Amino acid sequence: MSDKLRRNLIKHGVTVVVGGLMVLLYLWLNDFLLMHDPADRYKALANSFTVPGVIMVCVGALIWLTNEGSLRFLGYAAESIKRMLLPGRGLREREKYGDYLARKEEKGPVKGFSFLFWCGLGFIAVAVVFIVLYYSVE
Repeated sequence: MSDKLRRNLIKHGVTVVVGGLMVLLYLWLNDFLLMHDPADRYKALANSFTVPGVIMVCVGALIWLTNEGSLRFLGYAAESIKRMLLPGRGLREREKYGDYLARKEEKGPVKGFSFLFWCGLGFIAVAVVFIVLYYSVE
């Protein structure tokens, strides 16, 4: 097995496991085992798969937007606040916004995050199946 394939399997596997734990947590918090009506069960299952799916897709979208540079000002603001609030950090010379942008451009964009989007779409697809089943029994 190649190294790239193994890394991709690990990334996808960990993401699916974390999403599955989120599904189980949602079902546990909503007392899924005590539900007897099939419509209620399908509704709970649809909701439980929608939550991690939407979170994964949104995190992937945030990473993509950050790579495009549209959220750089938030990172600069967060670093400025951190510098003001942490003791000893305020003594350093304040970084200008242009220097901050140049430093971030040196690093380059984050790569290899599309698995979040695809795993999120998988969870949403499962949720759509449960939504269809919900409307078929209601």
